[in-house]
Amino acid sequence: MSSVEKKIVNRFTESQTALVLQQSDLSLHSIAEMVANGAIDVSPKYQRRDRWDVYKESELIESFLLNIPVPPIYLAEDEYGVYSVIDGKQRVSAISKYLKGEFKLTDLEKFPEISGFHFKDLPTPLANALKIRPYIRVVTLLRQSDPDLKHEVFLRLNKAGVVLN
Repeated sequence: MSSVEKKIVNRFTESQTALVLQQSDLSLHSIAEMVANGAIDVSPKYQRRDRWDVYKESELIESFLLNIPVPPIYLAEDEYGVYSVIDGKQRVSAISKYLKGEFKLTDLEKFPEISGFHFKDLPTPLANALKIRPYIRVVTLLRQSDPDLKHEVFLRLNKAGVVLN
């Protein structure tokens, strides 16, 4: 193996341990509670401002009611038990805001009967289903990861041409 190849292989080997990930599935209720308790920071300095309107937020909530798969959320562990959102800010914010009653569902396509409902207004089976049944995949960059990679992951997940979520 040439010296150039050795350098490439060494860099590759080092990169394999630079990013330590953990995957889990969290209920919407757990996500909302973590935001409310400050365990999830939805506005770290590298994040952009909120981009979704109430129609897009409502569509997400309706997706959960319809069991439509939703992309994962990416978090970075800043301290033990404290996380910042790398990707999925709009989803995390919409989940938290709806379960806290901060917006009414608007212009739903499949459940038009509940358009105008706050979370507290939902029929009990739907409210329970939203709190308990849907889980969303959460990929967490653990503290042991190279700190420079947090921003790199954010940039790569949000490359130009990719819709921010």
